[in-house]
Amino acid sequence: MLEALEALGLSVEANKVAKGAVVVGCGGRFPVEKDTKEEVKLFLGNAGTAMRSLTVAVVPAGGNATYVFFILVEISMRSMGSCEIFFSFSTC
Repeated sequence: MLEALEALGLSVEANKVAKGAVVVGCGGRFPVEKDTKEEVKLFLGNAGTAMRSLTVAVVPAGGNATYVFFILVEISMRSMGSCEIFFSFSTC
């Protein structure tokens, strides 16, 4: 999840000792979408909860980017569906 947030352009400071992280907000627009009209690739591994959370986050953010979520095949055996789920959004 932290790597995916960094891929979106957010500042992330992980603290492995405290088992936590500080994520600096961006006011609802991911920095990466300001600079690209390309695909933003997010690898989430086996993190179904991260997939659901980030899906909800990128939908209202809009922008010009296309978000591509990559997950492990094991997730397809759960309620998430296929291994790769593609989301494309554009502003009006």
